[in-house]
Amino acid sequence: ARQQRIIALGTIAAAALIGIVTLPKLSDTVIRSFPRPTKPLSEIRYAAFGASVTWGVGIDGDRDKLAYPKLLSPSASNFAIRASGPSYPSACTSTIVGEEEFDVIILEYFADVGHGLRRLAR
Repeated sequence: ARQQRIIALGTIAAAALIGIVTLPKLSDTVIRSFPRPTKPLSEIRYAAFGASVTWGVGIDGDRDKLAYPKLLSPSASNFAIRASGPSYPSACTSTIVGEEEFDVIILEYFADVGHGLRRLAR
């Protein structure tokens, strides 16, 4: 059940990011709704950077197929490193990504996000 909740939360968060799902207001904060994608959902190119959740920790079975980036799209690129922060990928993003281009980039970091997250997001 915990695994399914993690997958569902990750999928909802990523879907909200690309405008498939519009989340309701949280107290007085308005969550911005993004415009609908201009290309078919099957053609959207996803890249996910993150820690253990994005990597797929706790998933029974093939995490390369069941981690939430792969649930968004089987062709998603999952660059997550478990038990890590954004410092390592921010130092060598071009080496990790190579020549690939992406429409949606997901950043999932939990703790100590100040070290490298801004550099990675650029």
